[in-house]
Amino acid sequence: MDNKKVIKMGFTCIVFCLIGLCLVPLTAADGGAAYYDWHWFGTDHIGKYDIAPDGSEYVVATIYLKNEGDNSISTNPYNWYLLIDGLKYSHDTATYDNSIKTPTVDVVKGGETETKIVFLVKGHPKVADLKYDQLFGPELVRINHYNHNDSNLYSQIN
Repeated sequence: MDNKKVIKMGFTCIVFCLIGLCLVPLTAADGGAAYYDWHWFGTDHIGKYDIAPDGSEYVVATIYLKNEGDNSISTNPYNWYLLIDGLKYSHDTATYDNSIKTPTVDVVKGGETETKIVFLVKGHPKVADLKYDQLFGPELVRINHYNHNDSNLYSQIN
C-alpha cells in the first residue's frame, strides 16, 4: 500500500472515531428519572402593563421540577411550550414581569424547584398541556405534586 492510501485510511478512521465519540452522550442511558407537575390559571393581565388583547388571555403555568436523573432540566421559558386545541404556544414576554418572579436555572441531579411561565393564548382555554422541548433533555415523568382540584381558585396576578 502506498503512503497516500495509508494516510487516507487513517484519516477516515479518525473521523469515524470522532463521530462515534460525539454520539455516545446521545445514546447513554439516563441514571434516574426527572419528575414534574404543573397547574395553571388564566388572567386578562399581568402586572400593571401587560393586558391581554380582546379574545385572548394570559395562561400562567406554575411548574414543579424534581430531578433524580443525570441530565439537567432547564427552567428557561424557551424550552417549554403550551398545547391548546392543536396550537403550540411559546412563552410571552409577560413571563419576565416582576410579579411572576421566574428563575431561570438548570435543575441538576438531586435538585428541585418551582417556576412560572406566562403564555398569551387565544380564547379562554379549559384544557391545556405543557411540554418540555429541550433537544436531548431528559424525559419528564408527571407526578402529583399539586392539588389539581384547586386549579381554578387562584387570584389574578396584580
